[in-house]
Amino acid sequence: MKKTFSEVTSPVSASRSDRVRPHPPDAGQVKPLGDLCLEIAEFAKDRDYRTLDYLMRMAAAEAYDQNPASLYPSPPDKSQLVGMWDWDVSNNRAYIDPPGARLFDVDPKASVTGLPLEDYIKSIHPDDVASFSNAVYLTAREGGCFKSTYRIVNQGRIIWVYAKGSCFVGPGKIPVRFPGALFDITAAMEDGAAAS
Repeated sequence: MKKTFSEVTSPVSASRSDRVRPHPPDAGQVKPLGDLCLEIAEFAKDRDYRTLDYLMRMAAAEAYDQNPASLYPSPPDKSQLVGMWDWDVSNNRAYIDPPGARLFDVDPKASVTGLPLEDYIKSIHPDDVASFSNAVYLTAREGGCFKSTYRIVNQGRIIWVYAKGSCFVGPGKIPVRFPGALFDITAAMEDGAAAS
């Protein structure tokens, strides 16, 4: 019988023998927040809690963005969110919400019903296609968190995008779904260029 997440994690509802006990913290060792998020994501994945798995992988990506070695100058805030995507990798159908579709200069009605990923890649700046494709390939090969910063050319205008998502793999490490979010970071990139 499949248990709910609260049944698995709550000591009140679990029997004494199968109660989940927290592990004592390692003396003198502090794990990075991103690592903790990934551990929770693995816990959720093992129990087929896909939404929690996805959210914790997104949280891990956000936590790792706080690292000073990050390529992105500062983490995007919610006001910069310009789109969400869900790529059905098996069928090569990328579903993007209307604001995201407009960002890629794609028909919003067609994007909701799904288009091949190549229809969106056409809008990525030619100098950024290789690094974007490499990041997608590496993430899809093993699954896990995805991050990429690239430019989109939309009706002659350059828009800087920070994309963050997670690729879910099935049996045999075959990529299945690849959802994520798009952030407009044009102002931050232009401010950074002006400062240097």
